[in-house]
Amino acid sequence: MQFDIFSWIRSSFGTPPVSALFILFVSLMLAIIYFVVQVVVTDIDKLKRYNARIKKWQQKYKNAMKSGNPRLISEVQKEKEIIDKLRLEVASESFKPMMITFLLFFVVYYIIIGAYGLSTVLALPFKLPIEWLGPLYLGPSNYIEYKGEFISGISAFAWYILTSIVISSIINALLKLLGYRPS
Repeated sequence: MQFDIFSWIRSSFGTPPVSALFILFVSLMLAIIYFVVQVVVTDIDKLKRYNARIKKWQQKYKNAMKSGNPRLISEVQKEKEIIDKLRLEVASESFKPMMITFLLFFVVYYIIIGAYGLSTVLALPFKLPIEWLGPLYLGPSNYIEYKGEFISGISAFAWYILTSIVISSIINALLKLLGYRPS
């Protein structure tokens, strides 16, 4: 007998609000994995040094442009190439964890869509005035009848995106406070 993960998820966590809690938990776990990878892979001290150097140069550049002094402008223009290399290095360092966890996002997407499709996992206590929010489709299949009125529901993937944004923002703020992310 073959194990079907989609059937198991639907049978164990298939009805709202349990389905919404399951997706919230998946979102939390993926965010934690991403930030653990980020802390392990990223050289935080290097990012802090480079960002401080870039910030110092930006202030120097701003002052030079404000003063109009040709000598200062020439000086900051000479440093621009170095600063551009530092910016590229900061971007490269920041993208390392994303490249590593990119595949994991697609696995989670495949599992959520395979288990829930566009079905509703969370009912809202009101009807949204719009049905379509870009990739967060909330169409007619996501309206639920409750006590004779139709209210909006949130699809599984839309709920995953919303919870991921909120959880990632909270974890990111905590990491900044703890010094694991450059400010």
